[in-house]
Amino acid sequence: EWAGSANTLGNYLLDLLSHDDLIALLGEVPDEARKPTIASLCEQIANCRPVGTLPNEDPERSYARSLISFLSQPRYQIDKRFVRLSILVDQGVEAQTRFVPQPRPEPLNDLRDVLAETQAHPALVLLGAPGAGKSTLLRRLQLDLAHTALEDVDARLPFYVPLNKYPLDETHPARWLAAEWARENPSLSFEALMQQGRLILLLDALNEMKRRDRDDLTQRIDQWRDFLPEFTQCPNRAIVTCRSLDYSLLLDSPGLTVRQCNVEPMSAEQIREFLQVYVPGKAAATWDKLKGDTAQLKLYGTPFFLKLLTEQLGPEGEIPNGRAALFTGLIRNALSREIANRNALLTETTTEALFTEQDRRQLPQLRDPFALPERGPLLPSLSALAYGMQKRSMQRDRLSEDEDALQVRVSEANARELIGHPRAREILDAGVSLNILEEDLRSSDDILFYHQLLQEYFAARQLTKEGGAGALVQSEWRADAIRPSLSETLAGLDMNTPLPPAPATGWEETVLLAAAMHPNPDAFVRGLMEANLPLAGRCAAAPDSRVSEALKDELCSALIARSQDRAADLRTRIAAGEALGQLGDPRFERRTGPHGDYLLPPLIKIPVGSYMIGDDSGTYDREKPAHPVEIAAFELGQFPVTNAEYALFMQAGGYAQKQWWETDAAKAWRLGEGITEGPRNSWRGIRQQLQKLSVDAIQEMVAQNRATPKQVEDWLTIKNWSDQQFESWLVESFPDTGAVDEPEYWTDTRFNNPAQPIVGITWHEARAYCAWLSAQTGWVFRLPTEAEWEVACRGQAGRRYAYGDEFEVTAGNTFESHLRRSTPVGIYLDGATPSGLMDMTGNTWDWTSSLLADYPYDDSPAHEDVNATGVRVLRGGSWYYFRDFARGSFRYDFDPDSRYYGVGIRVVCVRPLIL
Repeated sequence: EWAGSANTLGNYLLDLLSHDDLIALLGEVPDEARKPTIASLCEQIANCRPVGTLPNEDPERSYARSLISFLSQPRYQIDKRFVRLSILVDQGVEAQTRFVPQPRPEPLNDLRDVLAETQAHPALVLLGAPGAGKSTLLRRLQLDLAHTALEDVDARLPFYVPLNKYPLDETHPARWLAAEWARENPSLSFEALMQQGRLILLLDALNEMKRRDRDDLTQRIDQWRDFLPEFTQCPNRAIVTCRSLDYSLLLDSPGLTVRQCNVEPMSAEQIREFLQVYVPGKAAATWDKLKGDTAQLKLYGTPFFLKLLTEQLGPEGEIPNGRAALFTGLIRNALSREIANRNALLTETTTEALFTEQDRRQLPQLRDPFALPERGPLLPSLSALAYGMQKRSMQRDRLSEDEDALQVRVSEANARELIGHPRAREILDAGVSLNILEEDLRSSDDILFYHQLLQEYFAARQLTKEGGAGALVQSEWRADAIRPSLSETLAGLDMNTPLPPAPATGWEETVLLAAAMHPNPDAFVRGLMEANLPLAGRCAAAPDSRVSEALKDELCSALIARSQDRAADLRTRIAAGEALGQLGDPRFERRTGPHGDYLLPPLIKIPVGSYMIGDDSGTYDREKPAHPVEIAAFELGQFPVTNAEYALFMQAGGYAQKQWWETDAAKAWRLGEGITEGPRNSWRGIRQQLQKLSVDAIQEMVAQNRATPKQVEDWLTIKNWSDQQFESWLVESFPDTGAVDEPEYWTDTRFNNPAQPIVGITWHEARAYCAWLSAQTGWVFRLPTEAEWEVACRGQAGRRYAYGDEFEVTAGNTFESHLRRSTPVGIYLDGATPSGLMDMTGNTWDWTSSLLADYPYDDSPAHEDVNATGVRVLRGGSWYYFRDFARGSFRYDFDPDSRYYGVGIRVVCVRPLIL
């Protein structure tokens, strides 16, 4: 009587029966004609049996075996070669200590290794973009831990729970978890295992938890925040997955600091290798089409989308343009497969057919990348279901204007009601057979989409028929209208907690897909501008956007205005700046030079004159004495060099072309010779300082709020190491990597928006970029001297900061801002100098050309000798450093071979004539 997917039925039966019992049961089927088929099926079941069931086995091992049986399906397998997990920086007060490059280990590819690296933090949040594979990673960890539990009687047992099942009326996570556990494992006590510290709790999709409204979601997350310290004290461990950092930060509590781990996008090399592994015959042609397209590479950096791509490549490696086309191709392939398999629900010929004869004839003839056959009710009903599921949660009918869209579960009855068709049950069955829907038969009769992205895709199809989306994504942007306010939010954050972004509506992904498929994209996107300007910009910037150039220009102007609107909340200015970066900032003029395209930065003239530099009033001797310098006229970049600018240098082959790497040291560094000596030397200097200090003096730094306890522990370890132990640690922490072809954090999602300043570059890379830009323009571009940088920042008035003498937390991106990453350039209008220079206080350090030397400043050629050895001066502070470091007179030194996520570049231009 089963009408759904054979895979779902098979999984259900295997969950209820052992492999041997199922084989025995199939052997009793009284159908002689099917005996050969049944015998073959039994052989397959026997061969795929991962672990047998043993008589009189203890419940823990029996539980582990059942998990292994269930999780050995292909859908839960993962190719770890293409997994990149990075543990986010443990924020603290490192900014008040000596500035040194931190060891940056290679990304991990196994959650077991992440657990091992974070032993001191029993709770962990796994972050990742849609399609990054968070759920699959949890399931694979569950499988790996189940295998461990078979071998080790004391091992912790994994418990996977999708949080979209957490009921609206539940208030106690422990009680609900115990009930969920008992439903599947009645022979084991959840409470006993918890008290014994025998559990690893795997909570999937915090952002999908049901809620009545945004405040209700906060209260429901608070329930888990209060539960986790009690749960992990025993000591159990917990991993929670989430799409975005803002939800996960709510889990932090005084009793528990939750660490974050990010599922990083695949690198370009990994994407290329993936293609070679899975589509070897088309890999080269496909890679040729992808490698120069930054937007497409970003899309296919997630395994979910890259796997879809490999299944839809054309004969010559042709690629679908964007996510909506990928999903459309996925559905077309699924329909073709089920029709070929003679699925009765898709091949019936009656006038009431779910998928009509006209649909079947139309399917192979479709040319529109977003078209699907919709004469029959099947696909329109799935769109209505997805849209309805995003507009309400399972147990209520009242809709909330600011309700987040999420992958909800609905009962079968509610699903049929949302579909509203007499054959709703058969439509659900067809959706399951197409692997669009799945039915959770393990613990309920809930219906849900196979993946949240599929739900959003079908909801987007319905949205294109509903008209505009402005009401769904209406988002406040004015500072005086957002509650809690920015100042209230900052006041409630401890030092370790980043500032959450402005509240999202939850409909963003759906609207992005709808914008690509809408028959009138200009009208659709224009309808978003008033309601949610940054989202309108993102829609227009998508790889599959069909928005007109005129509307894009209009959006750019509006986004620039929003990013510099003093009435706008800082977080909404950041969102506007990021959308502008994706769309293309017109303040940077795109030109073509002899070496390809480049962006000409806006420049600010600094007049000739005598200026005071240095500061006698502070505690830093290297700033003393204050003294005058004579400066010739020059122009300085209004903004730090952005990722968008630097990307064109990379696309032009900047790393491979020798002419930009002018010194012997730069040439050697580019080829990987001595590339690690910079950071190693920095740590050697730190160790020398530590060895001069007593243990008490180092420990006192915690009380002085100059270091965290963990830092002090590490420093004492380094201080007490033998020379051999220390050098071995340096080699392990900063391994030789060979030739380089991109900045250190180029693929890090915290730093790689096109509008963010480039970070993670050495002094050599900064100078190579200047040499390339000079050749492109015919003008001289170079790094500023430290004197030029300081007079541009402080002006004739000798300001303490770029904008004035009193520090303002909202005037620049420093540690006090709690952003914990760089921000798009130009959003701090209140932080500008009177002449219009932006981001001179915080955001990123700027390399200068100057060697560090005692003041008074020496303007002789030797001070700027590019071939001289020694540290170079940095200026400006950064997002990771406190206000004191962001003063205009503060001088910092850094090894020219070193990279850091707070160090970037700002250029000086010397034209033939400057007025």
